[in-house]
Amino acid sequence: MSKYRITIDETDLSNRIRQVPKLLRPVLPDNNTGNLGCKRISSSEQGYSIIARDKETTSDYLGWRFATFHKEYRALYFETWFPVDPQNHKKWYLDRAYLSI
Repeated sequence: MSKYRITIDETDLSNRIRQVPKLLRPVLPDNNTGNLGCKRISSSEQGYSIIARDKETTSDYLGWRFATFHKEYRALYFETWFPVDPQNHKKWYLDRAYLSI
């Protein structure tokens, strides 16, 4: 386990849903975040995933995509967060973040 982690508190994790569209703005059509939504879902091992999508096309979030500035390309973005202390969910660490175009 690395001692260098990106950590945030529970409030910041809840607000992360509003921050992800801003993060992805450079790859969106006309830098417009209006059609991009994010959803926080429970994942295994007490973790959460935050997924960007413009629509849910399948029950599996790995199939969710969103439009990019190039009409022929769609992208996938998600983050997975876990509690620093599994007994206390006040601090969370970023386990992984994926952007696939």
